[in-house]
Amino acid sequence: MNVLRDAAAIRGALTELVEQACAEGLQATICVIGGAAVELHLGDRGATRDIDALVFKVGVLDHIVGRIAAERGWPRNWLNSEARLYASAHDDPLQWTELLRSGEAVVRVAPVEVLIAMKLYAARGARDFLDLDPLLGHLGWQGDDAAACFERYYPHDGLKPAALRYLNARLA
Repeated sequence: MNVLRDAAAIRGALTELVEQACAEGLQATICVIGGAAVELHLGDRGATRDIDALVFKVGVLDHIVGRIAAERGWPRNWLNSEARLYASAHDDPLQWTELLRSGEAVVRVAPVEVLIAMKLYAARGARDFLDLDPLLGHLGWQGDDAAACFERYYPHDGLKPAALRYLNARLA
């Protein structure tokens, strides 16, 4: 079920989230990654079923996320922090570009370079590789640029075989 049709729907959900957090005097930072971040940057990815995010002060926003889900008929996990497993230890999401703010509730979005590195690190097949083509095109990058980016964010990890195949095909 794709509940977030486009960048406007993603931005609308996040705006509602930070405005409600502000109204309750909550302090939190949400750093958008994954397909929602791709849509926010490029605007032509299309629908996503959730917003992958690194959420600082985890749990503080759960009741608001649940309330928004109930009001809109969305799944409770429309704001999903499971993708944090793909975050780089060699990056500071608190320095990413601020997208929205209401009081002490802030939304930041991962830079395109970070998204490329994360998509290569996850290497979950079409799910990630379909996003890589437009991301690389957005920067005018080739496979070797993407490999260097991956190395910068994941210097102690090697590319998975699927990511290597993708990059080799892109270089061919």
